[in-house]
Amino acid sequence: MTGLGLVAIPDDWELDFSRIRRVTLSTSPEDGDEAVRRQMLADDVCAWFTWIDRMHEDGAEMWVEGYPNGGRVFNLPLLCELGGVLKHEMRLRGWYVQTAPLTKGRALLGTGNGRGAKAAAQHVVKAMDTGCILQTEHERDAFVCAQYGLAEIPAPFVTIGPVQPSRTVRGKVRRQKGRRRVAEADRVR
Repeated sequence: MTGLGLVAIPDDWELDFSRIRRVTLSTSPEDGDEAVRRQMLADDVCAWFTWIDRMHEDGAEMWVEGYPNGGRVFNLPLLCELGGVLKHEMRLRGWYVQTAPLTKGRALLGTGNGRGAKAAAQHVVKAMDTGCILQTEHERDAFVCAQYGLAEIPAPFVTIGPVQPSRTVRGKVRRQKGRRRVAEADRVR
């Protein structure tokens, strides 16, 4: 994997992209073997989520990209392994992680789910984000994932197609006591 995008969208964002917090995390082969790099990414995600969670009195929710169940997916085994490590680490810290199918997030944007759907969703998000807040493909993918989560809460979200949230969820995050580790990348914006 070359990178992992994270976005934090307040539930009262009123479709104002300037209120989105975002970061792209990455590792390189020089950082160690795949297991070490997965753990590094999971630790960085947990640190960033802790930082985001502290900014919201009601707590924050975490939605991660669901695993594709068909088609040709680049690095699918690594995506699944990282998702598993991340869910495990978050659960150890007392947080519940929910899964957001990208196919449903893309459907909200009206891009469909066939061949070229990812590129179409990237194009739609770039067109909406006139201030270029989301700077990488990874961050735009995370935004698509977050759209599904916002629709489920429910909170303001972007939709170009029909909206039919499957269920309403809203949970509070259990606060973590202990050390605070925030990398320089976490302070972006």
